[in-house]
Amino acid sequence: MRKLATFAFSFAAAVFLAVYFLPTEYVLYIAVALAVLCCVGPVLKNDFGKRLTIILLAAALGLTWFSAYNALFRSPAAEYNGETMRISAEVTDYSEVYDYGTRVQANVVIDSKSYKSLVYFYGQSLELIPGDILSSNAELTLADTIHREPTLYYAANGYTLKAAVFESPNILHPESTPLKYYPAKVSKAFEGMLDNIYPEFESSFMKALLLGKDQYVPEDFMYSMERTGLTHVFVVSGLHIGFLISIISLLARRRRLTAAVSIPVILFFSAMSGFTPSVCRASLMYIMVISAPLFYRDSDGLTNISLALLLLLLLNPLSIANMALQLSFACCIGICLFSPSIYRWISAAKPVVRIADTKLCSTKAGHYVLNFIKSSLCSSFGVLVPSVPIIALYYGTVCVISPLSNLLTLWAFSLCFTTGMLILSIAFLSSGLGSLLTFIPSVLIRYISGMVSLLSNIPFATIHLDFFAYKIWLVFVYIVIVLSIVFKNKRPFVQIVCCILTFAAACLVNNMYISTSDLTFTALDVGQGQCLVANSRGETIVIDCGGTKSPDSALKSHLNSLGSDHIDMLIVTHFHSDHAEYIPEIISSFEVDTVVIPDVVDETGMRYEIIQAAKTNKCDTVILKNDALVDFGSSSIEIFAPMGGETANEECLSMVISHENYDILVTADMNIDLENLLIATRDLPNVELLVAGHHGSRLSTGEKLLRTVDPETAIISVGYNSYGHPSDETLYRLEAFGVSVMRTDESGNITIRK
Repeated sequence: MRKLATFAFSFAAAVFLAVYFLPTEYVLYIAVALAVLCCVGPVLKNDFGKRLTIILLAAALGLTWFSAYNALFRSPAAEYNGETMRISAEVTDYSEVYDYGTRVQANVVIDSKSYKSLVYFYGQSLELIPGDILSSNAELTLADTIHREPTLYYAANGYTLKAAVFESPNILHPESTPLKYYPAKVSKAFEGMLDNIYPEFESSFMKALLLGKDQYVPEDFMYSMERTGLTHVFVVSGLHIGFLISIISLLARRRRLTAAVSIPVILFFSAMSGFTPSVCRASLMYIMVISAPLFYRDSDGLTNISLALLLLLLLNPLSIANMALQLSFACCIGICLFSPSIYRWISAAKPVVRIADTKLCSTKAGHYVLNFIKSSLCSSFGVLVPSVPIIALYYGTVCVISPLSNLLTLWAFSLCFTTGMLILSIAFLSSGLGSLLTFIPSVLIRYISGMVSLLSNIPFATIHLDFFAYKIWLVFVYIVIVLSIVFKNKRPFVQIVCCILTFAAACLVNNMYISTSDLTFTALDVGQGQCLVANSRGETIVIDCGGTKSPDSALKSHLNSLGSDHIDMLIVTHFHSDHAEYIPEIISSFEVDTVVIPDVVDETGMRYEIIQAAKTNKCDTVILKNDALVDFGSSSIEIFAPMGGETANEECLSMVISHENYDILVTADMNIDLENLLIATRDLPNVELLVAGHHGSRLSTGEKLLRTVDPETAIISVGYNSYGHPSDETLYRLEAFGVSVMRTDESGNITIRK
C-alpha cells in the first residue's frame, strides 16, 4: 500500500513544481525526460530501483497531466480573454450582493463548451438561485488576477473565466430546482433557519461552524480567531466530517451501519459546502477509513492521504496551489507522522505518569479527561510541525498559543457543532422547540468567545517574522526537530525546554532591540489606506488607522508581536475613512496616552466620534492649531498644522520624524499645491524616507517636493483601488529623481530601522 503513497506524493510533487517553478512550455519535455529515466530503475534490480521507477514514472505522469489539463481547459479559455460577447450561463450557487453590485458562480457556455466562472453584475442587485439561466453581453477575462495582481487562487478553485456584465441580463427561472443543486438549496435553508432561531452573533458563528461560511462573522472576532490559531474550525474539513460521523455513530451504534449511513451523509454535506478542496480531501479520506470494515480490510493513514490527494489532482492539478488544501494535507501528514510519537513520549514522561496515579485521575472520568488532554496536545503539536512553515510563508506569522487555544476550546467547538446540528434538525420540525434549545450552544459560544478574546490579548500570542530574532528561533526549532528524527530521540524533554527557552530569549531580544532602538518605522499593509507606526526607545507613535484590509487587526497584531498594548501618541492626519475609520476602535482597544487631531471642520462625524472615544477612555486630546515639536524616546516628531484648503485632503496634518541625521516626511493626502506651500512656509530637511502623498496619486509627490527634500526611499501605502493609485506619473517622477520605491501592496508590512 505504501507504493501507492510513493506514487501519489511523487505525482503531487511534480505538479507542485510545474505550478510554481517550471516554465510551462518546457513541462512536457521534462516529463519525457523523466519517462526515459524510468529505465534506470529496473537496471538496479533492488528495492531502491523499484522505488526510483515509481517516483520517476509518477513525476512524468504528473507533468504530463498538468500539460494536458492546461491544453484541454485553460488554453481554450485564454482565447476569450479581453473579448466582449454574448454569453449564456447556468447559475450554480446563490448570488451575493456587494457595494458594487452582484456576484454569482456560474457555468458559462461559449461555443458549446462550459467554463466554471464568476459573473459580476455591476450596479445591479440581483437575487439569483442555482439553476437560473442567464444570457447577456459580457466582458470576459481569464480568472488569473485579483485586483489586477497575478494569482493562482481562482485556478486552484477550478475557475477559468470572469465575466463582467453592465446591462440587465435575461433571466430564465426554472420551474423547479434541478436535483444537482439540492445541496445548495438545503444549505440556504439552513442559513435561514439559523437566522430564525439564533441572535445575530450566534447565528453568524453557527453558519461559520456548521457550513464554513465565515463571511458573516464580525471582523474583530475573526481577527481574534486568527490570533489564537482557531480559524481552521470555520473551514469545513476533517474536523467537521469527524463531528458528523460521531453523531451518526451515537445513533447507529453498529460499525457497519455507521459506515453505510455516513458515506451518503458525508457526500451530501460536502456538496452543501461547495466541494471545496479541504472538504473534498476530508470526505475522501473518511470514506476510505469508514468503508474499510465493509470490505474487511485495514486502513492505512498515509495511503488514504495520498490517494485523496491523487484523486483531487486528477480532477484539477492546479488545486495544489490552494492554500487550504496545502494546510489540510500538511495537518493530516503531521498527525500521521508526528502525533503518535508525541503521544508515546507524553505517556512515558514521568510527570504525566505521576499525574495519572493521583486520586483525581484514578476515576474513569479522570482518565477520560487526561486522555483527552494528551490526545489534544499530540494532535495540536503534530499539526503544527508541517503547517507552521506554510502559514509563515503566506502570512509571515506564527501562532505560538495555538496548542493552548485548541486544548481549551476544541471540546467546546465539538459540542457546539454536535448540539447545533441536532437542534437545527429539530428546528425544521418545530421552530419553537428549536429556539428553546438554542441556549445550549449559546452558552458554549459565549465560552468560546470569552476564551478567544482572553487568549488573543496575551502578548506574543502570534509573532511576526518581520523581526529577525523570531526567524532565528523558528529555524532553530526545525533544526531541533530534524535532529530528533534523525537520531530517533524518543524522550525529547531537553529539546522542548530548549525551544521554550529560546522563544523566551527571542521575545526578550526583540523587546530589547525595540526598546533600545533609536528609531523603527513601519508602514502596515492595510490595503487602500494608511497606518504608520514609529518606535523609539520603547515609546510608540501611531499615525492614522484606516484602509480596506482590517487595519485595526494589522495594528493589533503588529503591537502584540512587540509585546505591547500601549500607544504614547495617536495622530490623525485627517478624517477620511482610509486614514481614520478605525481610530475610535484603536482608542478603545489600547492604552492611548494622547490623541492628536487637526483643528478643522469635519462633515463626516468622525471628529466627534474620535473625541468621544478619547473622553470615554480618558485619553488626552490635542486639537492642533499650531505646529508642535514632540520628543519621543531618542527621536522627535515635528507636526505641521493644516494650512487651509477646500477639502479634507487639503486640511491635513503633515510631519517630519527625525533621529539625528535620519528624517522621515509624512504628507498624508496633500496635493502638489499644498506641498509647495509646505516647502515655502516650513524649513524642511533633506529626508532619507518619504511616505508618498495620497497613496501615490498623480496629484501628490510633486517635482518641487522631491527636489527640495531629496529622498532616498519612498514608501507607498496602497492597496487595490479604482483611482489608479499609484499612478504611473508619480512612479516615473520618483524614478527620475533616483528614489527607490517600496509598496505595501507588493511587500506587505515595510519596516525601516535606524
